[in-house]
Amino acid sequence: MLLNALLLASSASATCLHGLSMFKRAEGETVALGQFGYGPLNGPFNWASLTAENEACKTGSNQSPINLDDSVTVLAEKPKIDIPAVEEAEFENLGTTIEVIANGTTSVAGSDFRLVQFHMHTPSEHHLNGEYHPLEVHMVHQGVGGIDFSDVLAAVSSSPILQYNGSLTTPPCAEGVNFMIVKDPLDISVADFNAIKSVVRFNARYIQNGLGQVNLLEVANLAGTASAVQPASVVDRPAGG
Repeated sequence: MLLNALLLASSASATCLHGLSMFKRAEGETVALGQFGYGPLNGPFNWASLTAENEACKTGSNQSPINLDDSVTVLAEKPKIDIPAVEEAEFENLGTTIEVIANGTTSVAGSDFRLVQFHMHTPSEHHLNGEYHPLEVHMVHQGVGGIDFSDVLAAVSSSPILQYNGSLTTPPCAEGVNFMIVKDPLDISVADFNAIKSVVRFNARYIQNGLGQVNLLEVANLAGTASAVQPASVVDRPAGG
């Protein structure tokens, strides 16, 4: 089944917990196609130019995705997830991703969240110790006090869960998004991956700077000037080295 493959993706499968109403999809609602993209002028480097609400894309200091290394916290208490199996699901092509409406609940740290949708990115947006994977699935939750999710639940149970506070990886790049990321990659067949990629194509935001550090677009703006932000390997290198 295709959806099993989506959730068994060889990826960092990220679960986003956020209270924004923008994630709500009412039954029968027409979903507007994204007004952004991943090309030269409508892509991540220029998202802040598309609308004023995307300001955080170029000024935020806790932007996602990031490279997940040893500095990222491992969640001490794993989330409790309840996602009932469903016989039918609607796959929506939003132009920038494939989205699937879903229902379920996740409890973590004494708070309950409602699963409202999941979508995918190719290639993966987050990197695990510098390595990226073919596909990443984002399971989007909203705060509330024929699909079988048992494989996903098993992965959450068996894998370490990485956690950090970042942002949406698409406009408006709003911060305050709590990512819980399954560290151990899941599997997907080549045929299913190719079927997804033929629709989604490329829709991954580039890796962002370390949490709390200057936005990479500001780094790019200063590149080649006397005020350029230099990597540590350059700053520490002796002159003429």
